[in-house]
Amino acid sequence: MKRKFGLMALLIGSLIVMPAAGYCALLTLTDSTSGAGVGSVYTLDIQTTGINTYQATLTVDTSFNPGWYIEIWDLKLGDVTSASYVARPSSFWQITTGVVPVAPTWGTFPQNQRAGGYVSGMSPALNTQAEVQQGVQLDSNTVGVDATWIFNFTSSNLSMNDLAFQVGYFSWDPGANQGEGGTKFGGRLSQTFGVPEPASVLLAGMGLGMIGLVSWRRKKRFE
Repeated sequence: MKRKFGLMALLIGSLIVMPAAGYCALLTLTDSTSGAGVGSVYTLDIQTTGINTYQATLTVDTSFNPGWYIEIWDLKLGDVTSASYVARPSSFWQITTGVVPVAPTWGTFPQNQRAGGYVSGMSPALNTQAEVQQGVQLDSNTVGVDATWIFNFTSSNLSMNDLAFQVGYFSWDPGANQGEGGTKFGGRLSQTFGVPEPASVLLAGMGLGMIGLVSWRRKKRFE
């Protein structure tokens, strides 16, 4: 009797715990709108690490446009209360849970004043050529990963249905008289990642539970 009770508890646990154990989401986005960064491929991998805690890995395989750099990104994730880097392209990259402030010359991030919680990354103030060059250069002419940001974050309402994402591209052009100190703003990617079907995780957990349930009932018949 105790054995049957324990088995039933295990089956119920698999039905309940598996869907709640978390998920991993692997999403990709190709820049097709911004000009300077057209063709750059961004990949976002989000994994559950605990209750309301996650780790995100953002990678980019850039297009071939030497002289231009990724300097700012914004990722809408829900109400993010904390975020910290695990890895980043260089120590110049900073992270915040607020929207990155950008000078009026370049417009306002997020575009169209999207509301919500953001994790944002940015390199320095972009006042000098050396600062601009701390960004991620758009210099790839082969397939591969050019830069990786890994960060932990906390959110009580992670929204997989509204992953707004933006990137700002900049160049150093002393003769352009645009921006600060000759920095030239060259376009903004403002698209969304494809969203995985959340129900697939639920079905996976329920499927494992149902398989266990069927196995238990078959065993019971032959006892």
